[in-house]
Amino acid sequence: MSIDFSADTIKTDLKDRMYQFLLARESHRQACAVYESLGLRRQGDAPSLFCYGFANDFEAVVNAYFADLCAKLTAEHAAGTPAEVSLCSDDYLPDRDALAARFESLATAVPPAQVTAFLNELDGLSYATIQADIEKQLAQLVDVGLGKMANRISSELGFWGYGDKGYKSGRFVTSISHPDYFDHGSVRSLTGADEALGKVAEASGMRFGQAIDTLARALFERRYGESIATRTVFGKGQPLEICCFKSKIELRWSREAFEAVQAFVTLHGGEREVDAVMQVAELDKAAA
Repeated sequence: MSIDFSADTIKTDLKDRMYQFLLARESHRQACAVYESLGLRRQGDAPSLFCYGFANDFEAVVNAYFADLCAKLTAEHAAGTPAEVSLCSDDYLPDRDALAARFESLATAVPPAQVTAFLNELDGLSYATIQADIEKQLAQLVDVGLGKMANRISSELGFWGYGDKGYKSGRFVTSISHPDYFDHGSVRSLTGADEALGKVAEASGMRFGQAIDTLARALFERRYGESIATRTVFGKGQPLEICCFKSKIELRWSREAFEAVQAFVTLHGGEREVDAVMQVAELDKAAA
């Protein structure tokens, strides 16, 4: 069943969440009061602390709801791409100082008055605007995600940047630097780029092989101080081969593999990514 993000549903769900939060907040306050009456007061448990931060709490509940809704919409509509739906309470809530001023009297108010004040603030939000913003993002979500994947391929697999590039033995060559032992972020970036190549495979039918996966695994599993032996080749004979050297990692693309990447990046990438892949495409002529 599709996620319902209509204005009415968002308003109803957000009010329900806010009400549940206020019930929990009051229960917590009462429990702390009992705890304190028994002489067991601890710093941070005093009921008086609950007289502050109403505006922050209000904003936190809204943002938590937005995060949950966006995660569900992303899972439903991103089609396996890294694009995400996002909403920020700053775009829809009143000015924080003004909200805090209106909530100031709630410090000594009875719980029903707190509930009324919170729900009245929610009534003032433009739910139609929130719905329209979600619709606009969903209409572009897959294209944005494919663009991110084109960027990953270009940036993480050596097409864009200062790494060595060339054409030899019938293969286009790009290169990336060797990740440091503690640089697990670079290993994750390789994995993300491999996922992007999966999208290229879906679009073109090209199967790139297991070179990136086995390289990433080898990098991640190496022990401290251990390096991959120079001239180790991953995916030998596959459309994408990877050869490790002391100071760099070479990615060697068959013509068919490169052309599949070129078509994907040209279709979905930005100007920088397209320029980078087109420059690599000219290297076979330079090597002739």
